[in-house]
Amino acid sequence: MILLPNLIWQIVNDFPSLELYRNSYTGKNIEKSPVEILVEQIVFVNPATFPLWITGVFALAFHRGKEFRLMLYAWLFLMAVMIAGQSSRPDRIASIYTFLIAFGAVTIEQELKKKGRLILQLALVVLMITGGVLLTPVFIPLMAPQPLKEHIARLGLKMDLEEGKKGEPIPQWLADRLGWHELAEEVAEVYHGLPSAERQNTVIISANYGHAGALELWPGTGAARCVCHAQCLSHLGPAIRFRYNLHRGFHQYRRGKNHVRQR
Repeated sequence: MILLPNLIWQIVNDFPSLELYRNSYTGKNIEKSPVEILVEQIVFVNPATFPLWITGVFALAFHRGKEFRLMLYAWLFLMAVMIAGQSSRPDRIASIYTFLIAFGAVTIEQELKKKGRLILQLALVVLMITGGVLLTPVFIPLMAPQPLKEHIARLGLKMDLEEGKKGEPIPQWLADRLGWHELAEEVAEVYHGLPSAERQNTVIISANYGHAGALELWPGTGAARCVCHAQCLSHLGPAIRFRYNLHRGFHQYRRGKNHVRQR
């Protein structure tokens, strides 16, 4: 029942996820060795949680994990796909670690309780909290760019996800969000500068789902509809026919100056 809605959606829409991953593996992701892929899983999920989720993996293989063994098969399948595709995107399967961490934590707690090893339990708690405090700013926008760069440098982290974005001082999932407010304001300025009659028939076109989200959700963009043909957003936009120069339109949009008139 959990998988069925997504499976139906995939079938109805000709399996868009397969197209996404195929395109990512062939021209977007950085090729990584199996060892690098495993190390990135550990770092991305937080090295402090490694004792928990690896315990969860092994516990699922034995009798006590029989009821939930499907999750073990799911993790093994996802890891096999990552290794076969030489993928540099540990975030693609990160959500499954929520279950593995929880199952491993319960298993460890039960074993340590039997042996009365309270000190080990407290040590694991301290390890989890310390790891969380150190790595939370790396994944959640809590620090300004410059202090964040210094913090990441001190930790010695390097997380390259895509070709063309290697060696960035700030992780891509945070760096991609910089300038969204300014982008929304600049596009809004162009849009509101159009004559009233033209604004009624104007649509903002984006080739980037991040930019589309900023323009759609950030206050100040006004009533202009943002249409994006990137990934699943292409299924959410209206069926509108446009007459415009694609190259010129998208090039201008990336400078924050694009507006497209509906014909």
